[in-house]
Amino acid sequence: MEEQKNGEIGTTKKLLLEMSDEVTVVCKQRKVVKDEAVIAVLKELNQKWNAICCMYEKKYGVSPLNYDAFRCYWMTAMPELAGKL
Repeated sequence: MEEQKNGEIGTTKKLLLEMSDEVTVVCKQRKVVKDEAVIAVLKELNQKWNAICCMYEKKYGVSPLNYDAFRCYWMTAMPELAGKL
């Protein structure tokens, strides 16, 4: 929270990148081969992101993270996901 108060986003970027790496790990563990399965993994990790937002709100009354930001990041990175994610 202190970082956010100072306008820094380093920790948020690190979380986003780690969760993006987790997409690859989960897909390998589940032996994902279809696009629909990758989309399901992305949706699952977006739910995890939103759960982290909720935990911040419960602890601090406000979250430094935006809900669905993980989904938005992936839709920006891969516009072909529009309507699927």
